Amino acid sequence: MTDKDKWFFGVEKSEKFSALYAQKGAYFRLIVGQKNHSYNSYRIINN
Repeated sequence: MTDKDKWFFGVEKSEKFSALYAQKGAYFRLIVGQKNHSYNSYRIINN
């Protein structure tokens, strides 16, 4: 989020946008982490 974006969206909106983006990022990492974990478990079981 650059200063130009803050000027464009307004400070309040940019803060909400940043919070939403951070939430999405955490959710995405959680899903990817779970997929990697289950994939590794699957490999260990089938070795």
